[in-house]
Amino acid sequence: MINGKVFSHEDISVVCNKMGFIFGVKKIDFSHKKPSKAVYALGSAKAIAYVRGKFEGNGSLEILLETWTQVTAASKVEDGLYKMKPQATNIVVSFANDEEPPIGFMLMQIAFDGFSFGSTDDGEQTIKLDFNILGGVKDVTASGLHDPAGML
Repeated sequence: MINGKVFSHEDISVVCNKMGFIFGVKKIDFSHKKPSKAVYALGSAKAIAYVRGKFEGNGSLEILLETWTQVTAASKVEDGLYKMKPQATNIVVSFANDEEPPIGFMLMQIAFDGFSFGSTDDGEQTIKLDFNILGGVKDVTASGLHDPAGML
């Protein structure tokens, strides 16, 4: 599931340049915004301009416990999850249904800030990783980076 839309597992690819390919993704959600604010002249009730606020982004990645075990063994991030430097940590998410062309997003400068255990209705054990997106979200569909192999 990506942002509430259901996809089969074969149709989702997630790769992190610090952890490699992440298989067994149960769910990934991410959102971002850059709110606008009205600017008023002194004593005026009418806005004279609008400015953009600060970028805010966050998300979560839920993967199978066995996947987490494989990822941490291969990349040695188990103890260093919170120590990973955000300016060098990106995630590429690519997804498509059979009848749709692939769509890809790069979540840039990820800072992991939460970790929890859970289980699915099927009884599978999962790990949920919460993160903040510090560097923005880039649509990489047209650039060809929706094939996450190019990121490793």
